[in-house]
Amino acid sequence: MTFAKRVAGVLLLMLMAPAVAGAQTSEPPKFTIGAAGGVSDPLHGDFQFIAPSWDVSVRASVARHLLIEGFMSRWRHSDETVRTGVPLAGPGVIGQVGELAIEDGDQVTMVGFSFEPTFSTGRVTIGAGGGPAMMIFRSDYVQRLNGCEPSIAASCGTFETHRTNGTFAVHFGGGVDVRLASRLTTFGQVRVGVPVEDPGSGHVAVSVGLRLVLR
Repeated sequence: MTFAKRVAGVLLLMLMAPAVAGAQTSEPPKFTIGAAGGVSDPLHGDFQFIAPSWDVSVRASVARHLLIEGFMSRWRHSDETVRTGVPLAGPGVIGQVGELAIEDGDQVTMVGFSFEPTFSTGRVTIGAGGGPAMMIFRSDYVQRLNGCEPSIAASCGTFETHRTNGTFAVHFGGGVDVRLASRLTTFGQVRVGVPVEDPGSGHVAVSVGLRLVLR
């Protein structure tokens, strides 16, 4: 399933939610803790994949039509390649590796605050906004060589590189919350993260989840 179809599915759920809520009425929550799962589409051209993602947040209503939210979200993607009987070059071929396994992973964590104007009707609350954030990029590369011929046994082993860097970013998005019960709300949301220094390294995340109403 393409990212566009996944987005369309989430948006359909968001559109259906008000119909399910129907004519029920309830006051919007004042303070909630939420968790969601979904998918992220990295915008960088080197990342041709859709990654699973999660999102946790704390939201507080500071005015009749204004929420402040603190959140943390993350997506991660990894690929593993295994080859057997790999020749090891020196000058020339100096031996053979029984198994070569390579694991390549990328991860982006975003932490930030959001200011969201909202509109509520009955059990449904619609909000959209944005704010400042920090994006932390991590890449991991692990290469394992096993079963080397005796002449190149010293070349066998595990070799790793790990790189982490952070940058300031802005994020924006929106979502629909539907009050299910006095202490429970369901929601669907879209969140976009854009690094200040390299906007092309941002991502679009779509997720659905639940909020625990504390107040």
